[in-house]
Amino acid sequence: MDVLITKVQLRIEHESGAGHELHWHEVVEVRGQMVFPGAQSQPVFQESEAIAMKVLATDFKDVELRNRFSTHMINYRKLVREWVLAKIRLEKLGQYNADAFYASSITQGLISYLRSQMIWKSGKYSVHIKVTAKEPVLLDAPVLEFILSQDDIDQLQENNDMIQKWMRNACHAGTSDQSAMVETSWHWLHTELACRP
Repeated sequence: MDVLITKVQLRIEHESGAGHELHWHEVVEVRGQMVFPGAQSQPVFQESEAIAMKVLATDFKDVELRNRFSTHMINYRKLVREWVLAKIRLEKLGQYNADAFYASSITQGLISYLRSQMIWKSGKYSVHIKVTAKEPVLLDAPVLEFILSQDDIDQLQENNDMIQKWMRNACHAGTSDQSAMVETSWHWLHTELACRP
């Protein structure tokens, strides 16, 4: 039967018992291939907000579901909106100073919030998948497991330290002082997932 998926949730639990809920926020779907003469074909992607996804019984979808902590997104959007409005207001008044704005409580508050979102710690995690559909469906989803080492955590912590540089760049973006911009490099982990026996 055809299924209209309306929500995908991931429950991530650390071996200590600490747990976090992630909700899909974006769907990236492969829509086809672009073929270049004498070169390898390239996939064509379509990104869209995760509202719903129809899966046909005769269909095979190649999709990437991007997930975020729901509470993180609500607070993040609110703080970013306040940050953007404050920047625009100062620019309109001709009073914008990138260094002063970086040092301001609104920017430092956003940095503090982002740094507080580092929830990962070393150890074993289990991932429980929950799919909500318009019609009741039986989902045969395994419980997945992965392990993060202390080296993995140290690497992710470097992202936390990169937030200040990223925000400094955001404060200087569009100003005449481009020399203040610094390169940022984010670390991603591609840890192995295993199905729980």
